[in-house]
Amino acid sequence: MPLKQTFGFLGAGRMATALAGGMVQADLVKGRQLVASDVVSKTLEAFAKATGGKALKTNGEVLRKADVVIIAVKPHQVTNLLRDLASEAKSHHLFISIAAGVTLEQLEEALGGKVRVIRVMPNTPALVGEGAAGFARGTHAKAADAKLTQQILEAVGVAVEVPE
Repeated sequence: MPLKQTFGFLGAGRMATALAGGMVQADLVKGRQLVASDVVSKTLEAFAKATGGKALKTNGEVLRKADVVIIAVKPHQVTNLLRDLASEAKSHHLFISIAAGVTLEQLEEALGGKVRVIRVMPNTPALVGEGAAGFARGTHAKAADAKLTQQILEAVGVAVEVPE
C-alpha cells in the first residue's frame, strides 16, 4: 500500500539512496515524496537522479518538507546535527536513525527529548535489496511508527523490532 508521507533524508549517501530507491521500487512512494540534503553536492545529485527525489540545500528545509526524517549521516555528525535542528523538530515528525552506534538516548537528548525516534541498524546487503535490519523504538515512538519503519525497511530486505 502506498505511503502518503514525505520522507526526508539528512545525508544522501549510499545507504540513504538504497533505502529511498527501494521504497520507490516497492511502490511505497513516488520520487516526489522524497527530499534530501547532503554536504557533498555530487552525492546529493546522485540521490536525486537515482530516486526521483528533490535535492534541498539545507537540513532545515528537509525538516520543513518532511514528515519522516531519516538520519543518514556519519555517526560522529549525528548529535551536533540534531542539536542544530532540535528547535525545528515538530510533534508530527518521526525521526529514524540509520547511524551506527548512536543510541536512542543520544538521539532523543539531541532532539530535546520530545519527538518520536526509532533507531535502525541496517546492513550493507540492503544496498542490493537483501538487507536485514533490527530496529528499536524510542520513548515516544508508537506502534504505528514501528509498523511504518518496518514497511520502509522491508523495501530493501527484512526487518524485525528488537529491544535497544
